[in-house]
Amino acid sequence: LVDDLVLLTRLDQERPFAAETVDLAAVAARVVADAAVIDPSSEPTLTIGEGQMLVEGDEHRLGQVLTNLIDNVRTHAGPAAAARVTIERREESVILSVEDDGSGMPPEKIRQLLTDKESLDGELHSLGFVFVRRTVEDFGGEIAIDSAVGEGTTVTVRLPYLQDRVAAPRRRSRCEKYNVPW
Repeated sequence: LVDDLVLLTRLDQERPFAAETVDLAAVAARVVADAAVIDPSSEPTLTIGEGQMLVEGDEHRLGQVLTNLIDNVRTHAGPAAAARVTIERREESVILSVEDDGSGMPPEKIRQLLTDKESLDGELHSLGFVFVRRTVEDFGGEIAIDSAVGEGTTVTVRLPYLQDRVAAPRRRSRCEKYNVPW
């Protein structure tokens, strides 16, 4: 909750972000692996389509988008629901989908999540989704939710594909820089 509030405060300050070419598949692989370590019982899966999944954005913010979506499955979909993450290219877009077979959402909750934060009626647990929505919009993308009560939920993020680009080299971690063994 505190992290979500800090992220939203930063977004509200409208600080410019450093956009770079990001390999969304590499970001997703890291986030899904981290989610499995944080909660081994959640068993998130990742399927990556063929080709490069390059988008313009900020690697940290895009990673936080996926982290929030996976966390939403753990928190709201029910104890037996597992996140299934899929990344694929369709035409001029990279599509990131997070699907679960959990409890689902009614149409009014979907409308609420896809509107401005003022309409969240004080639901602090929805602030992470506000961050997701605003980040996707900042990078020229779109977000959609397909859900029905008792049938699960699929959140789909569509970002513009960067053709003929090369992903920025990953920054070395401090552990690598200082030769700290894991």
